[in-house]
Amino acid sequence: MPYPVYFHSAAVTPHGCLFVFGGSKGLEDDAPRSNEVHKVWLKTAPLLEICWERILDLLPQISKLPSKALVELGIPVEILARLS
Repeated sequence: MPYPVYFHSAAVTPHGCLFVFGGSKGLEDDAPRSNEVHKVWLKTAPLLEICWERILDLLPQISKLPSKALVELGIPVEILARLS
């Protein structure tokens, strides 16, 4: 984390990716709140995950395409199941 936060929320995906959302940047009552999301891989990500994240970086609108178009592009069934 680039700065300490308190009263945040965190979750780990089945593939080992940790997400931390929000929190307070201090313990004082008037401490600023954060709505930032931080992400870190706790282990080496599977190649499928690395590739899908890169595709999303390059083509952020791809997840809005119809399923038929995604199948024609060669997107794996495991990824298609997540989008529906």
